[in-house]
Amino acid sequence: MKPTFNQNYKGIRCRVCLVRENTDGEIIRINNEEDAYELVRQELVSSDREMILSIMLTVKNDLIGVETVSIGSVTASTTTPRDVFKSAILANAVSVILCPIILQAT
Repeated sequence: MKPTFNQNYKGIRCRVCLVRENTDGEIIRINNEEDAYELVRQELVSSDREMILSIMLTVKNDLIGVETVSIGSVTASTTTPRDVFKSAILANAVSVILCPIILQAT
């Protein structure tokens, strides 16, 4: 659906939208920290560098999506509030759980 634009506005016209890539499947509800951990556990275990994941939820704590906000190096991962909240705002998320993956030096 293409939006109609008011002709009084000058400049470039653009729109931003979020596209759900998979609509089939069961609803996943995140009730506690164990549910959140189980959701991203494979990513946590297999990561060879630091990263930050964002779990976006509805008002009923149903999963909207998981986004990789930042992928860093072996020793650091940096991000800005804009990076964290952009997808959450686009997805109309009510809650956001941040999952930093921090590697231990051995």
